[in-house]
Amino acid sequence: MHTLKKLTAIIAMLALVGVVAAQTKTYRYVDEDGTVHYTDQPVEGAEVVEIQPAQTFQAPAIRQPTQTVSDSDVVADEAFRYTSVSITQPRQGETLRNTGGNITVGIAVAPELRRGDSVNVLYNGQKVQRLNSSPATFTLAEVFRGEHTLQAVVVDINGTEVKKGNTVTFYVQQTSVNRRR
Repeated sequence: MHTLKKLTAIIAMLALVGVVAAQTKTYRYVDEDGTVHYTDQPVEGAEVVEIQPAQTFQAPAIRQPTQTVSDSDVVADEAFRYTSVSITQPRQGETLRNTGGNITVGIAVAPELRRGDSVNVLYNGQKVQRLNSSPATFTLAEVFRGEHTLQAVVVDINGTEVKKGNTVTFYVQQTSVNRRR
């Protein structure tokens, strides 16, 4: 509590200094050696300097989204069906070498995702990413040596699975630092 009072006092003092500084006149004069001086005290032969207020910036207000997705926004279209959802990168059976643990994953959905629907990406059977657009790419980190799987699943606004893509199996090989020539 004591620290809060101290902080409040410091802030009030700084505000007061700012007000006083804004009301203080500044004078400019040149001495007998030709050196220019600025002071807040009137000096014989000094001229008053007009100081413009400091340039400031005020960030624009953050706009709130004007549209939100609700159950009533999504029209129940029993005829609508996704024809495909797939992992486009890496390819089935592909071997990736020396990735540093990072791979690029590509996803495609046809037709395009409807508003409110999303794609869950499963890596080795575990959900790792949720995408709201297609086609999409992202980097998957910490993918190390061995066999791995990826699968994309489209879910609707209610979280219900509506289309599941094939599982893609790929391999990562890393050159061993212990390897002798």
